[in-house]
Amino acid sequence: NDPVIGRLICPPVSRVNLARGVSEGLIFDRIDIKKIDGDKHVWTYHVRTGIYWWNGDSITGLDFKSYLEKNLVKLIEEKGSNLWNIPQFKINSKNQYTQIVWEEEPKFGPYVFNGASLWRQNKQHASNRDFDYECAGIYHPQIKKGGLFLKPTEGYRVRRKEIFFSYLTEHNKKQFEEALYFVTPDSYPTIPDHRPPNKPVTCTNPVHLPFISSIVWNTKNPQMKDHKIRDLLTKVTPRGALLRSGAGHSGVLLSSVIPRDHPGYDKNILVKPFNLSKGSSLLNKLGYIRPMGDQERTLPSKKPFQLNLMSIRKEMGILEKVTADAFMSLGIRTNFIEYNPNDPKISEIHGVITGLHLPWPDLSYLSNFHSKAKVQFPFWGLEDQKLDNLLEEYALSLTRKKPAFDRLQKLHRRLYLLEPVTVLLQHQACLNFAGQNKKLNIDVQDPDWFRKILL
Repeated sequence: NDPVIGRLICPPVSRVNLARGVSEGLIFDRIDIKKIDGDKHVWTYHVRTGIYWWNGDSITGLDFKSYLEKNLVKLIEEKGSNLWNIPQFKINSKNQYTQIVWEEEPKFGPYVFNGASLWRQNKQHASNRDFDYECAGIYHPQIKKGGLFLKPTEGYRVRRKEIFFSYLTEHNKKQFEEALYFVTPDSYPTIPDHRPPNKPVTCTNPVHLPFISSIVWNTKNPQMKDHKIRDLLTKVTPRGALLRSGAGHSGVLLSSVIPRDHPGYDKNILVKPFNLSKGSSLLNKLGYIRPMGDQERTLPSKKPFQLNLMSIRKEMGILEKVTADAFMSLGIRTNFIEYNPNDPKISEIHGVITGLHLPWPDLSYLSNFHSKAKVQFPFWGLEDQKLDNLLEEYALSLTRKKPAFDRLQKLHRRLYLLEPVTVLLQHQACLNFAGQNKKLNIDVQDPDWFRKILL
């Protein structure tokens, strides 16, 4: 699903196209669905002609059959977080079509491999000797000193330029005929002489990234089980100050883990306001009392209320410092623990300050929050039946022709209420042509937006 490199070298079998609001095939151009012999269901995929492996071989229905035999069960288990029953099936193939014959109608739909790349084991051709697999991309990659060289795949009629991906420096910027480059927040100067605090970073072509800075709360922790505490801690975290000073306005604030650019984002839900005084009053009502103005706040048990947060950094960065100062102003001391998913005392931490790659464009959080899913750290899941139902309904819709983005909007409202994650900010990059201040047409809902600019 990566629109920058992934789409060029290893595109998915099918994908969610947000701009069109549908699931669509890339490797196949049509699906026929019919019922036979009682309860049997047949899905027939018509594989496109004129698609090639990196070595120039045409892709056939037999190739797709081989791919499905190796990967179909695993893909369904991953998409459904092992919550969906998989009926017995067999796979047939002839010429440019591939059939899956199910013994009974599956719970999921025929686009269950949205976002999964078509690949096979490398046949040791010189064109792709750097990798132990090959894909169906219009380019094939070769590892070169300083970056990744992309060479047009043989077989396609369209003549395309060669591409080199690397870190951009002032030295190598001058080596290329054209340079298209991303500048990320890590590249922006934060020293006051270069960029005073709160001064925005100028950017002609902002790209909202599917990446957030966040605090993922341990919903199994005795204090963090209460969604009111999680909600309150979000409201006393100065997210706006982080965006202005730390990121130079290079990003956006979100009300949940659903990005604004997604049709599943409910625009009627506002970002939770920052309010320290109201936060202090609410803590008192919940039994977290601060005896004196400068003393540490206590738990209902009269023990000090301290937050133990894991951080991926060994030293405190701006996220940790700003967060700790905000919590301390309420009398809550923050202890930072070095990131270690295998820490035997992991249940004692209250949350994790971390960056999260959002599963764009699908945004299925079944494996992150469903109470019966085997969630992966740093998530702990939630015990909430309404949330479980919405998570599964939306995940199932992603396997069909029309994803139910209205379900995702309802999911957005539920996550807003339960607040398992405090979203500090969504990051953005700046896309530029070297030496040009050129306005580009960037629509991240279009899965081919970068390809259209590049080619």
